[in-house]
Parts: sequence; C-alpha cells; structure tokens
Amino acid sequence: MCPGALRGGLVAIAGGSAHGSTSDDNGGLLLLAGGSTAVGTGGAIDIVTGTSAASSSGPLIITSGSTGESVGASGNIYFSSGSASTGNSGRMVITTGKGGSDGTAGNVTIIVGRGSAGVGSALHLAAGASDHAEGVGGDVDVASGSGPGGSGNLTLASAPAFPESGPSVPSGNVSLASGVAPGGKSGTLVLGTGSSKLTAGAVTLQPGDTLRANGADLTLAGGRTTQAGSTAGDISISGGRGDYVHGMSTNRPWNHDVLLPQGGDVAINGGDSLVVATDNPLSYSAPGYRGAPGGRVDIRGGLAAHGNGGGVSFKGGDSQSADSWNGRNGGNLELASGSGRNASGDVELYSPDAAGSMSGHIEV
Repeated sequence: MCPGALRGGLVAIAGGSAHGSTSDDNGGLLLLAGGSTAVGTGGAIDIVTGTSAASSSGPLIITSGSTGESVGASGNIYFSSGSASTGNSGRMVITTGKGGSDGTAGNVTIIVGRGSAGVGSALHLAAGASDHAEGVGGDVDVASGSGPGGSGNLTLASAPAFPESGPSVPSGNVSLASGVAPGGKSGTLVLGTGSSKLTAGAVTLQPGDTLRANGADLTLAGGRTTQAGSTAGDISISGGRGDYVHGMSTNRPWNHDVLLPQGGDVAINGGDSLVVATDNPLSYSAPGYRGAPGGRVDIRGGLAAHGNGGGVSFKGGDSQSADSWNGRNGGNLELASGSGRNASGDVELYSPDAAGSMSGHIEV
C-alpha cells in the first residue's frame, strides 16, 4: 500500500469450495434473495458500486468463473425476470446512465466471445412468442438515437473477411426476409426512407465494387408461384408522383399561376465503359487499350412453354388536361440509336421467322 493511502476494506462473500474427485462434487451455491410478502411487492435487490467525489464510480462486473485445464465449459450467465401465473412477467431493461454536462452517455456493447476452434458463436435476438389462439408474436425494434443535430446512423453489415485468409475467402451474407407462413400470407418487406418537409433520403441498391473480376449482379424478380391458374408476382418500377394538395384546409387556392409538381423520370441505362485516370476522370483516349462496348439494355417479354409469349409495350403517357392554357398533348415516344464519331448505331424493327406459321406483322 502506498504511504498515506486510505482504501476501503474488501468484503468477500463466496460459496464453499468442493474438494471431491467426482463430477457431482459441485461448489457451494451463493443465493441472494429479497424478502417475500403475502400481499405487497416482494423485496428488491440493489447492487450498486461505490461512488467517488472526485473520480469515477466503481465498475460492476458479473462474470462466470473460468475453467482450469479441464475440457469443461465456463459457467452460463442468465438474466431473466420471474414467471407470472396470471399477469405480465417483469421487464428487463439494460441501459446506461445519462451523461453529464460535459460528457456523453455510455455505450451498450453486446459481443460474443472469440473462439479458437470451429465456427464463431452466434448472437440471437428474438422477440417473445405468444401461446394465445389469436396472439401475435412480439416486435423487434432497432432504432438509432435522436438529437437536435439529427438522428444517428443505423448500420447493418457482416464482418469483413480477414486479409490474411486469402483473396478467395468471402465475407458473410446479409439476409432480410419475412418469416415463412405455411397457411397464410407471409409478411411484407419494406425498404424506405422517412418523410421530410425538405428532401427525403434516397434509396440505393448497389452491389459492391469488384477489382479483379466481373462486377456483381443486381437481380429484381417477382415472386414465383406453383398454383395452377394463378399469376406470378409483378415488378413495378415507377417515377415518383407529384401531388399538389389544394383546398381551404391547406390554404392553397386553385389558380392558373401555380406550377404543378412534375412526376419523376424512370431511367434504365446500360453501364458505361470508361477509362478512369487520376488526371482526367473521363478519358476517352486510351492508347494501348482494346475498346469495350457499353452495357446492353434488353427488354423482352417472357418465354411461354405452352402459350403465347409475353408482349412488350412502349407507350407515352396520356394527358387528361382540358385547360387551354396547359399542354394537352400525349407524351412522345422516341426510338433513337446512339451517336458515334464514325457512325451512329442502326435502328432495326423486325418480326422474327415463325417455325410453323406466319411471322408477325409490323404496323407503323
């Protein structure tokens, strides 16, 4: 002990040791229990670390004992509220204290221990089940914190692969899916950003970059069905709708001076083929390189094994305007090939040959 140091005394409470030679010779149990009551609430158990007037309060450590040189596992740790015969069971709250005027609140970290053999151990978060005939299982809510400067980020990602494991070792998958419903409708999966009075956040679905192989695919497919007479799921891609709300409740009169919001565009583009240089990000002159075309855009109807193939329809938008001061024309339909330094691309309209009958007509 340092000269002049005045430390608080240690209080140790431990179960008894067992010195037997069989697996049934267990160590003694240490039980802490609040008092029971016939009518009121049972007694609480408060475990609080010591405070300090000039430094930090003491840590609270709850851990199971480590094993020796045997092959046994360390002890489990259970945090659970008691069961209730007719009412609700008790809640479990894990939270850190409020930060001071010059500090932040403490983090909450849940990490599974590192293993030395086999697959890493899992982390399971699951809401409670319901045994009621019409009961619904509990929700799982994961939300970032709010603040005057904005809410926090929410990141869901698998861990990166070890660099020393080699280039062929993949990182883990990330799966978002609703549960299976054997006799009903499975749950909906919604990916969206929150509403905003200014600009709502964008939604981006994009595979990661590939450095030394083909780029990763992005696949959007409607749901498959095996029921006779039914139809497989659709895919609907549309630009955002421009809604102007007018009326007495919104103080927005209907007049000729209001520029109505425009609907959003839908752009489907093949990928660009570029040479990226540090001094010129879009270098079109690349001596020593063999040229590669940009990506194709293929739009076709579906194959039918025992029926007509699916059609492809290109159509400009209709106009319902009856006002003389607004445009009343339908939307244009443009088919154009790309331009080039030597020649522009071809435009071909043809109906392919039919194996056992007439080929289709072309009407312009």
